[in-house]
Amino acid sequence: MKRIIYILCAVVGFTAAAQQTPAPAANKSYTIMNATAHIGNGELIENSVIVIENGKITTVADATTVKMQPKGEVINASGMHVYPGIIACNTTLGLVEIDAVKASDDDREIGTYNPHIRSLIAYNAESRVVETMRPNGVLIAQVVPRGGRISGQSSVMQMDAWNWEDAAVRVDDGVHINWPRTFSRSGSWYERCTNHTE
Repeated sequence: MKRIIYILCAVVGFTAAAQQTPAPAANKSYTIMNATAHIGNGELIENSVIVIENGKITTVADATTVKMQPKGEVINASGMHVYPGIIACNTTLGLVEIDAVKASDDDREIGTYNPHIRSLIAYNAESRVVETMRPNGVLIAQVVPRGGRISGQSSVMQMDAWNWEDAAVRVDDGVHINWPRTFSRSGSWYERCTNHTE
């Protein structure tokens, strides 16, 4: 009986260590000093002061011109760069795990008109693909269904959550429509390529 308990504890411990866990709720203040801040609009602040309070950025300024007392924990980031989080638009993050495995591909529904489909319900917060996004700077994604003339409703999701309810930043972002093509390709070159027989 003891061997079974030890094996079970080892399996549970291994799976817990393999899964990225969401960060705890931010309730502290931090001040990042002396970093090169990339604002996101092409502007650059060489010697910056960035204040974060309760998980929200409250101040981004040039430390040489703005004199202020640091708040909370001070992080000296001289020689480092601070970038804004990336928002991935029009993605299937959390809907597709492996393209070649049909069981892990939940980005489209059967039918042509699916305005009632909501991508957030199919969103998999435990996806291995989603886990690789956060360390690479992608913090938020617009998750969009595919297929049909009306694909369904997209949602804006954060990459740091236990489930789709916690991940939802904006539940119903918009309905996605695929317009029909206005022209079709034809001609001798196109027909030779598509009608090629061995």
